Amino acid sequence: MKTTSQKLQIMAMLIGFGLSTQGFAQTADILEDTDAVLNSDQIDIDGMYEQPRESAAQRIEKMRKQLEKKNEEMVSKKIEDMRIKEEQKLAKKLQKAFNGGNLGNVDEVSTAQAAPAKVVAVAPVVEEKKTEIKRNKIIPVFGVTTFSGEQIEFESSFNAGLQAESLITDRISMGLGINYTSMKISDVANNFNNNYNYNFGYYNNYGTNGREIDYSNIAIEANSKFFITDIESKFRPYIGAALGYNRLSMSYNDNGANNYNNGAQNFGQEAQRSSSISGSILGGMEASFSENIGMTLDLRYTRALTSGFAQDQGTTVQQSPDQLRLQNIGEAIEDANQISVGAGLVVRF
Repeated sequence: MKTTSQKLQIMAMLIGFGLSTQGFAQTADILEDTDAVLNSDQIDIDGMYEQPRESAAQRIEKMRKQLEKKNEEMVSKKIEDMRIKEEQKLAKKLQKAFNGGNLGNVDEVSTAQAAPAKVVAVAPVVEEKKTEIKRNKIIPVFGVTTFSGEQIEFESSFNAGLQAESLITDRISMGLGINYTSMKISDVANNFNNNYNYNFGYYNNYGTNGREIDYSNIAIEANSKFFITDIESKFRPYIGAALGYNRLSMSYNDNGANNYNNGAQNFGQEAQRSSSISGSILGGMEASFSENIGMTLDLRYTRALTSGFAQDQGTTVQQSPDQLRLQNIGEAIEDANQISVGAGLVVRF
């Protein structure tokens, strides 16, 4: 009996184990089917296909792209607004430049939206033509010259000249000039007595005032000036230098009218001529009244660099004391310090 009971127990256990194995297999199949359903595309109640839901990363990427697009639109709008404002400012300036009448009313462009700007046709700006500087000049000058030297002090009665100049740079000019100086000298006997110790008895019959001497000098010079201020300045002070050739002539005013003699010698037609080279230091100022007209003030100091008196052999056979006197006076004038002051008109072309 005991053996039969044990067999029955063993059979029951085998049957139970078989049933549990079959139940476990069925449970696994159900879980597999459930997972397939959960991971499959969703179908709504109407049977329509529905897209799978976006992930968090996809949603962040989509939002980032939208923000970038909005930022680009805002920047474009800001740039467009600034451009429109600058065009409006420029249009107002141009209206003022043309006295407000040539450009008309400038259309107002609203900046509420970043719409394309309305293009306004602007008249071309005409550049102001720069005034051309005249570089060539003609300068007539009038003034006075004083001669100061050993035992002489003379002043010219007439002094005039004409100069032609051209600017080779904005500050440096080169020029040529001609000048004429004349004066009358009273030949008083005691003026040169101590210095030259001549016998003046030959013309004592002319009185204590002596004889009148005509002096004249023609000078041709080349000069250069340096202007201190800019070429467009109204007032242009300058300094400079000149080198001149002088032709001096001296003669008694009564030549040929009051001849006299001493024994076999005839006197009364004395004259002296001389050629010399002189140097001058210049200073002055030019003032402009208009593009073509101005004036100049000129101050110069002149000294002779050479001397060469030549007797006029056609007027006298033998030198008289008066002839020597003319020579001595002429030499004293050449050796004197010459100071000239002049004013002139400047004509530019």
